[in-house]
Amino acid sequence: MFEGAAEQVAEITMIVMASGALREFAAEEVISTETMAAVMKSASTKAEKYAAPHKNKRTYSFLSVEKNLP
Repeated sequence: MFEGAAEQVAEITMIVMASGALREFAAEEVISTETMAAVMKSASTKAEKYAAPHKNKRTYSFLSVEKNLP
């Protein structure tokens, strides 16, 4: 386990993986609860403005279309 900035973590990951010493490497970024709250508020504001492409179109399943065939 080690600590470092994102760039440092990326660098050490590349070095360790290139050496063949490990087959897998996982990194978790630890942030404060205050930062997490700010990120969640920002994401919520942006998500309110987003409309998924399929939300404005009428979609049909295969079975519902098949039932309406002559």
